[in-house]
Amino acid sequence: MIKETGIRSGEADNLKWSQINFESGTITIVPEKGSKPTVKKVSRELLGRMQLLPRVGEKVFGEHSYNAMRTNLAKQRKVLAEKLGNPELLRLTFVSIRHFYGTKLYHQTKDLMFVQKSMGHRQFTSTLQYIDYEKAIYGDYGEEQWICKVADSPEEAKSLIEVGFEFVDEINGKHLYRKRKV
Repeated sequence: MIKETGIRSGEADNLKWSQINFESGTITIVPEKGSKPTVKKVSRELLGRMQLLPRVGEKVFGEHSYNAMRTNLAKQRKVLAEKLGNPELLRLTFVSIRHFYGTKLYHQTKDLMFVQKSMGHRQFTSTLQYIDYEKAIYGDYGEEQWICKVADSPEEAKSLIEVGFEFVDEINGKHLYRKRKV
């Protein structure tokens, strides 16, 4: 859930069943750092996995302590690191998963204000770190690199939009679309 939504681990730990709307596919996040509650759209896959969890109390992930959650993550990442032969996975934390989300979101949008709002940062300076993370992961390309397509019909335009292209302009009756290279 943290990877898909970017919420803080404490927010995930405090999530209640009443905050999940299975019909609309949304989760209402009550922030732990004093900002306003936000509603996040989540995938049907995540909702399906959450529906499989036992409903023991009002909290989605049970009434355990936060340290128990961290201990469980440590056990799971150790098993995964050994299974995949990748000791770097031992460094994985809830915060690094949240940073992955913020970095990916910045890479996709290049919109720091949007990332700030999505991450629930009150201070803009907290969001600036994702520029450095993004450059470290994806490189500093200078000029942005795009895949460009032309749509001759509404059907072609629809299929381009469905795979992430955005409308740019119209020239001689042709619609131009682009998508960042990843």
